This record gives sequence, structure tokens and C-alpha cells, in this order.
Amino acid sequence: MAPEASPEAGRLFEADSPLGRRLVDTGPHQDVIAAARRLLPQLSEEEKVATLNAHPRLGERPQRMSALSRDEQGADQAPELEQLNAEYERRFGFRFVVFVNRRNRSEIVEVLKKRLQHDRAQELELGLAAVVAIAEDRWRRLDVRHEVRYGKAEIGFYRSHATPLKVSPIPESTFRGRDNLLLAGRVTVDVFGDTFWAAYTEGDNSQVVATDTMKNFVYAQALEYHGATAEGLAGFIARRFLETYPQMEKLRISYRELPYRSHSGRLLSAAPGDHSFVELTHSRAGLLELESGRRDLQLVKLTGSAFASFARDRYTTLPERSDRPLHICLDVFWRYREPAAALSGDGKDYVAGEQVADHVRHTFDGFVSMSIQHLVHEMGQRLLARFSQLDQVRFEAQNRLWDTSAESPEGESRVFSDPKPAHGLIGLTLTRD
Repeated sequence: MAPEASPEAGRLFEADSPLGRRLVDTGPHQDVIAAARRLLPQLSEEEKVATLNAHPRLGERPQRMSALSRDEQGADQAPELEQLNAEYERRFGFRFVVFVNRRNRSEIVEVLKKRLQHDRAQELELGLAAVVAIAEDRWRRLDVRHEVRYGKAEIGFYRSHATPLKVSPIPESTFRGRDNLLLAGRVTVDVFGDTFWAAYTEGDNSQVVATDTMKNFVYAQALEYHGATAEGLAGFIARRFLETYPQMEKLRISYRELPYRSHSGRLLSAAPGDHSFVELTHSRAGLLELESGRRDLQLVKLTGSAFASFARDRYTTLPERSDRPLHICLDVFWRYREPAAALSGDGKDYVAGEQVADHVRHTFDGFVSMSIQHLVHEMGQRLLARFSQLDQVRFEAQNRLWDTSAESPEGESRVFSDPKPAHGLIGLTLTRD
């Protein structure tokens, strides 16, 4: 694969050098390294010397040095190296340039001593060859693609007296809304942007927004948010980050609800169990992706499920069951046709996680399934039929069927126990055409 051309020339070669300028002016080149080798003989001696002098002295870290040169130079210049550099420049009239190639300072000192024994023509040729070798090494490193991401995980907050939520009723659920006396959750922020690349390559933190700052920013936005939905809050936080910090190109915001049940105008209790989840990605161009969810549903029924007529071979020990108890752990996720219904922060066309959970329980209770695959497909079809505003539903299920450890010979009573650690995984995604 050939190096990419003139747009990269200013990064591979010192931009102010005659060779760098000539490459930009004559480009684009299919292979910028090969082009540099062709152009070098066409430079005048004065231009060749200027190309060497555009390179920083070994160990030097001036402001105008390219980012790649600063990365290559390493630590501060040792006194012996400084003295030898000065002697080299007095003798030849241009700077000492060498392809360091991961050699340590003491090895470079020995190289410099040997090259001081050469004549000027030899050193001019060796120095220019080193310029090209350095650029070729830079190209190899530039060819490694990267994605910069960092952030703050699990920012817990408890916002009191948020806007109440009201939603349209459905037959499968008694949920009509919540007072949002306490809107609580954990937010994870992932920030993307090439502006932060220098922090990885050079330790330059000048553009880095500290993750502790992100935490405090989330607290402030949770207070300022006047909507009623988790999706609206996540979108609000993402937009405010982008408005406040221009170095951020894109954000991914994840929200995990910490559910509380309100008993009166001031009494609440934690409500462990299934909870809502939101993940969205937002760039400066707008919303890129939004998925809502209800996680950690644990559903049990003692009858109304079967698993039979499955493939059997010499490794199969599982008996067929025409009626069995069923215990599943279930996460369900959904995407809107029009995400604005979730991001607006009100209840119009909003699908509440509580309603989805109730709807899934309703299907689980009434549908006689031939397998968990059969069950989640029915759940998905019914959800899409009930909520026309949804474009997609997705399930991640685990078969946590209990072991039967004791049975009464006289009735239906049984004792179940936790199953062995290995469990089945079932996934399904249904998307409207």
C-alpha cells in the first residue's frame, strides 16, 4: 500500500522545509515517499541545506516543531549531545539529522561521533536520506487508524421534583405515569474527538476536559433539565456538552435508572428489580442513534411452557417437556420511528419502560410457548402491534430454569433449586419493513 499523498506531506515532512513545500506544490502524489526521493536531486544545495535545517536539533523541543517530531525526540538534550551538535554544525554548516529508530541517547552520541569523521558531501547525502527515512517511519505510524474515546462512568445523581410524566394508557398495563418526585440514575459519558489525540501521543492535556469536570457538569444539567423522560435528560446532557466544549466532536450517553416508588408527597422507597435504560449517540450534526430499554426483568411461571421435538444426538441428555416451569432473565430494547417522541421530554407518543415491562409480563403469562425463542418472538410481535411509534424491538434473554429437587407424591407441590451455572442465551431483533 502506497503512502497517501500531498495532504499528508505536511505531516510527514517538516512543513516549512523546501522539500515539504515542493511536495505540496507538485502533488497530489500517489506515493509521497517515492515522490520525495525523486524531488531531492532537483533541489539546489541551498534548498537541501534548508531542508536539513528545518528539522529540529536532536533533543530540541521548540514550539514550531511538528507534533511527530516532538514525539520522536524524547527527553531533554544531554550536555554531550548538545556539544556534539554544535561541533557538527560548525564543521558542516547544517544540522545533524538521523533516523533515531528507537535507539537510545548514548547510541545516538556514538553515531554522531562517527559521522563527524565524514566529509560535507557525504553528510549532506546522509542527512537527506535520514529525512526521508523519518518521513517513511511517520507514514507507517500514521497508517494505524485510531478512535479517541474517554469519559466518566456511573455518575450517580438523585434529582428531586422533576416534571411529572403522563402517558397514554394501554390495556396490558396499569401504568399511567409517575410523579417524578425523585428522578434518579447513573450516567456514563463517553466523549469522542481527534482533538484529544495529542493527549495520547504527546501527553498534551491542553484540550482535555477532566472527567471530574464531566461529573460536575452532569450534576448541573440534571438540575437544569425540565423534562420528564430519561431519554430527554440524556439528549439534553449531550447537547449541553457539545455547546459548552467545542473540542468534543461526539458523545455517547448511557443512563441506567435507579427506580424509587413514591408512597406520598415525601415518602419514597427503593424499588429494586427491572429498570429503564437509555443509550444515545449525539454529534454536532444531530442525534445519530437512540435505543431505550428495560433491563433485568425476571419472569417465572410454573406452567404454560414446553420444550420438545428438538434435535437429539449422542450428546443430548435433556429430556423433552410438554409442560414445565419457566424462569427467564430478560432485557428488552426498542427504537423509535421518530426519536423526537422520546427526546421531547413529555408523554406524547412516549413509550414508558414500565408499560413495556407490563406488556411483556402480560404476554409471558398468557402465551403457551414451545420454546423461549417462540416466546420472545411473540413478545416482539405484540409490542410492535401495540406501539406503532416503535420501529424496532430487541431481546436478550437467559434461560434460568430451576432444577426440580423434590416433588410431592400427593399433589402439585415441588421444591426447586438454582440451576447449574451454565445457562442458555437467546437473542432476537425485530425491525419493521
